[in-house]
Amino acid sequence: MKKIIENKKGKGDVLGVILMVAITVAIAATAYIYVSGMIDRSDISEWEEVEFTGVLQGFWDCTSGDPIIIGGQQINNVTYVDENYLENFIGEDITLILGKNPEKEEYRYIRAYLN
Repeated sequence: MKKIIENKKGKGDVLGVILMVAITVAIAATAYIYVSGMIDRSDISEWEEVEFTGVLQGFWDCTSGDPIIIGGQQINNVTYVDENYLENFIGEDITLILGKNPEKEEYRYIRAYLN
C-alpha cells in the first residue's frame, strides 16, 4: 500500500499573503485615523461672512493665522490671505470680508475692496 503524503507547502504561502494583507490594512487604517484628526472638516460654505471696514494698518504672515489690523481693530487667526494683493491696500480705507468658522474663532479671507 502506498502512503499518500499531503503537500503542506502551499498552505504556508497562502497564510503568509493573508497575514501581509491584514498588516497592510491595519497600518493604513491607523494612518488614516491619525491624519484625519489633522484635517479641518468644517465646510467653508457654512461659515458666516463677516465684514470689517476701515483703514488697513497692517497684517502679518497670514498663512500661519496671524492678525490683520483694520480700523484699529485686530482680527486674529486669519488664514488663506493673498498677501501680495492685500499689501496694495495698506493705508487705504477698505472693506475686508472674511469667513468666520462657526466652531472656533478662526477666519478665512474671502475678498477685499476699496471704499
